[in-house]
Amino acid sequence: MNSLSKLADKHAEEIVVSFRQLWLQEFGDYDDGETFMEYLNTFETGFRSAFRGKLAIHLRKRNASLPISKLPPELLQQIFYFTLFDSGNRGPEYLSEMISLRSVSSAWRDRVNGYPLLWTEIKSSDPPAFIREAFECSKECPLRLTYRGCREEESGSAFLDQAVAHLHRWQSISIDNATYSVMINYFKTYPPFLECMSLSSIWRSEEPIRLFGGLWTPLEELRDNRWHNLDWRNIQSGWLRTLEIEHCEDLELSAMLGIMRENQHLEVLKLSGVSFLSLPPLSHSPCLLPKLRVLGMTGLRISSSNVAEHHAPYYILRQIQFPSCTCFVLETSFSSDPETDFEEFMRFLPSPEDILTHPSADLPTSLSASRSLKACFSFGEFAITTGGDTGNGIGFDVSLGNVPRAITRHWLHSILGGNLSRTIPGFMLSAFIEEQHLQLDDIAYFQEWEAITHLSIQIDAFHHKEEVELRMLATPHTSALGVKRMAFPGLRFLKFWLWRVPREAIVEMIRKRFGTPEVETCVPEIIVVGTAKAQEEFAWTELDEICNIDDFQSIWFGPMSSTSSRPLSPV
Repeated sequence: MNSLSKLADKHAEEIVVSFRQLWLQEFGDYDDGETFMEYLNTFETGFRSAFRGKLAIHLRKRNASLPISKLPPELLQQIFYFTLFDSGNRGPEYLSEMISLRSVSSAWRDRVNGYPLLWTEIKSSDPPAFIREAFECSKECPLRLTYRGCREEESGSAFLDQAVAHLHRWQSISIDNATYSVMINYFKTYPPFLECMSLSSIWRSEEPIRLFGGLWTPLEELRDNRWHNLDWRNIQSGWLRTLEIEHCEDLELSAMLGIMRENQHLEVLKLSGVSFLSLPPLSHSPCLLPKLRVLGMTGLRISSSNVAEHHAPYYILRQIQFPSCTCFVLETSFSSDPETDFEEFMRFLPSPEDILTHPSADLPTSLSASRSLKACFSFGEFAITTGGDTGNGIGFDVSLGNVPRAITRHWLHSILGGNLSRTIPGFMLSAFIEEQHLQLDDIAYFQEWEAITHLSIQIDAFHHKEEVELRMLATPHTSALGVKRMAFPGLRFLKFWLWRVPREAIVEMIRKRFGTPEVETCVPEIIVVGTAKAQEEFAWTELDEICNIDDFQSIWFGPMSSTSSRPLSPV
């Protein structure tokens, strides 16, 4: 150890001196750089040599005396697993850590070599020696394989040559950028116990590939990302639980529906960025998917240029039934065609209440995951989301473009007409006000809803009704029940962006809305004001009445692009 310390001190001093010279000479010339790199290489070589010659011998002698054999086999297996695997998969330093474990002592080496499950995840990018050893040491355990192709492997692969010999042990395989010849040569026969398959590619094959001859019977999970030329016709499968297709072109929608009909155990169906050749005739009997929990459709379209984007998800919604769904994601846009039947489309959409309160879902869990319901109107687009964790199979997220505001307004009203407004902890309403798509009257439509706890309004710079908005928020009215109260009586978080309104008008609105005791309204917790006049300082005397409002937490005044100005906390 002393020799290592001396070596480190010596070369560290040389490196520092050399680096200082390079800095003073504005990084020096080529010769100075070469000298600097020589110091680094010398230090690395010397240190490695000293380690191998001295420290490694000391460690081996010490570790050889460790009572490894006295540890329970279960404990050793746990040590190996948590050292080598990350979230159930091989960690990034798998090979080096395995070599390190085996080099500790002969007892550890025997344990590693004799534990087949440590050798079951094999990648084509691994060193050839490791690949050969892994296929041997894994015994008869199921294999998880990853193959990454390259143009050099035009028709053959040394990795796949070995893998095919163990075809009966394949449990999962990930195929990335395989050439057409490789796919034809190695993936003709279906592995009898294959459960999971993932495909991705940046290349296009010469013709459609009929993977495993169309026989996918035991397959449970299939993920296809940019594998454009997979032949989906006449697929024989019946046990798919997960089907995810992303960024694929010119698929046959009838073939997709055929796969859905055959797989009644389907639990997850996600289609993203997929184009279909055409719309087949509608079937008289929709396909029932009784176990489908997650349905996602984003960016679907028909290849024909004269078919609107929304027709693809609309067709699928009419052809399948998913009574057990607890997570629904949809993103699409409508055309300006006057014959578009928006109401008919909305009729096939499930509501957040249907999704979140389904008996198959754990209601407390789903509601806690969905902390709020958020509706957003912006530039002719309408989005509604539960804000939940769709990755865990709970949530509702719908985004629709070019939908008339009267249609979305009516649909949103029908959604909150049931029990959802009483079960969701908070409802958030966000709107961008501009003449063409959305006006203040559309927001006033929701002013009686007590469920709205968050309100965010931004007015277009060319819109001249900012003071009208302030009056709407600060003027009491008599509700249908004869109660005098403010608009949005349940509001606790208010955010609005203004351009021309003077500061006095903003302060007056806040004072009237939240400082009038005889009018029914909640006391706000947070108010955020973005204004083009934020450069003007608000005088503290103007805010005295606001700060004296009970339970008021904070107000923020900031420029249009930020809300990071100083907080004006209550006294």
